[in-house]
Amino acid sequence: MKPLSLLVAFLSLSSLSAQQPGYFYYSSRASTAYKQITALRFESAKHTLSKLRTEEPSNLVVDHLENYLDFLHVYLFEIPTDYERFKSARRQRLANIQSGDPHSPYYLFIQADIRLQTALVRLKFEDYFTAFLDIRTAWKLLTENQEKFPDFLPNIKDLATLTAILGTVPEQYRTGLKWLSGMEGDLNQGIASLDKIADKDFVFAKEVTL
Repeated sequence: MKPLSLLVAFLSLSSLSAQQPGYFYYSSRASTAYKQITALRFESAKHTLSKLRTEEPSNLVVDHLENYLDFLHVYLFEIPTDYERFKSARRQRLANIQSGDPHSPYYLFIQADIRLQTALVRLKFEDYFTAFLDIRTAWKLLTENQEKFPDFLPNIKDLATLTAILGTVPEQYRTGLKWLSGMEGDLNQGIASLDKIADKDFVFAKEVTL
């Protein structure tokens, strides 16, 4: 093969490689970051996430974890400027996730989880309408993902939690809620679903028993 042909072939392969979507994998380092975040060890988590970005640049769970860290920080400290930065970063993180592998069970789950985290922060800052929109979108994403991956435990965790929370909505508003968004809550059903996975071993198992 001539040198020019070799160069063209090489560039073509490089282009195909660059177009490969990012992946979702809770590696050992990602799991460590998650444990640090849920333990509120924010500085340690930031250090671990920085290493994760460097060592696993195509692993998109880093966007999920960074959002989790920022969500907890903003929710706990309630600083308005941090809230604005969080909303801006959320948009980019969702765009990053949407560029990933759409066949992964994490693809829709992480988008939904980020929206649920955002909704909780919006409620904290009394942005009720936008919080409702995020909750509605998260519900749709989780429901779709449940149909595709019925045994995917992280999705069951989020959907059960959301079902339980919506089940606390006063009875007189539930019909309207279902009519407007298709969401239907049931506190007992949500708790029962969480109980079924309480002893399962998966990345977010700690959240089920909190």
